[in-house]
Amino acid sequence: MKALNFFLLTLLTTLVVAPLSGQSYRLIKSDFSISGTSNVHDWESAVTKISWRGTFNFTDGVLSELSDVKVNIPVDGIISTKGRIMDGKTYDALKEEEHPNIVFTMTSATITNKGTKVAAKGRLTVAGVTKTINLAVMITPLADGQYQVSGAYPMKMTDFGIDPPTALLGTMTTGDDVTINFNLTLSPN
Repeated sequence: MKALNFFLLTLLTTLVVAPLSGQSYRLIKSDFSISGTSNVHDWESAVTKISWRGTFNFTDGVLSELSDVKVNIPVDGIISTKGRIMDGKTYDALKEEEHPNIVFTMTSATITNKGTKVAAKGRLTVAGVTKTINLAVMITPLADGQYQVSGAYPMKMTDFGIDPPTALLGTMTTGDDVTINFNLTLSPN
């Protein structure tokens, strides 16, 4: 009888606690870029290095909570379609030597639309300046328990103390407005 009670208690604990404990996810694919304009041409830089962590909690199979979300982007992993000169200008503008990473740490999230829309709030640190931002995120369930997390964040470089880069003795000037675009595929650990 003690063995049966122990078994039932273990089963009940597993059924009740496991769904509440959350599932951590790892990044398996990313399509991440930063885009903007200049007085000569539009530009886009790919983010080739990124780390992500986070925990998803589900209620009745629907995403109900996100926690422990942190995104880290090494500045030296931002690569321009316009070549190494643009990369150097980007690294200088982002103060890469003193602040080698762009970091987003989520502080809260409101999940709506049956677990597919997230209004996230968090701290974004760029070039050593940290600002609290609001970020709209779409979450799409995929096969094998994977999720696609996507969105865009428009920002002004000057809000983070960044002087928009110039080139060719100042004849080419970069616009202050940039957009961070992301489309991440996450898989359970």
